[in-house]
Amino acid sequence: MWDATIDVVERDLERLNTIHSLRRRCGTLQLDASLEIPAYHRLVDIHLQPGGYHTEFVPGGLAAGAIYDLGLDMYSNGAMGRRNEYLGDLLLEYFVNVLPARKPKRILDMGCAIGNSTLPWARRFPAARVDAIDVAAPQLRYGHLRAESFGVPVHFSQQNAEHTNFSAASFDLIVSHIMLHETSARSCVRRVFRQP
Repeated sequence: MWDATIDVVERDLERLNTIHSLRRRCGTLQLDASLEIPAYHRLVDIHLQPGGYHTEFVPGGLAAGAIYDLGLDMYSNGAMGRRNEYLGDLLLEYFVNVLPARKPKRILDMGCAIGNSTLPWARRFPAARVDAIDVAAPQLRYGHLRAESFGVPVHFSQQNAEHTNFSAASFDLIVSHIMLHETSARSCVRRVFRQP
């Protein structure tokens, strides 16, 4: 699966790595070169994706994000929908059915990867500010480009959910679609939930 995905991305990598400078700028992207990638990401290729989600194949590149996007579609056999947004759509529909009167003004998606599950929240609540965090810079670059190409404003930032730079009570809704699947239960889950 990864070989097929990597071949497709490599054929278009030069164009992909230059196109991100042409974005519309409806959202933002903040990267932190000093952020230490957690060992549970550094020491294993998650889902056997070569280099994992965080590896910079080209400085400032998007390859890991593009590989993840195509690989997710292939792995799920298209079950994640046309835009790989099924998990976001699913949780969003549950939220609006259980709490129909809630209209969050600040939403945080922790462990957003390429933001595929973040975008449904930003579309449903266009008046809200939607922030999305992840430790992997290539995922965030690609996710930002992806959101911009759809005209959906999302504010992506490279942060570890174990200790963010957001102040207490910054958000009235915090979601996560698959982050706990990609982290170490032993070393970080308690710290994530202890965040203010």
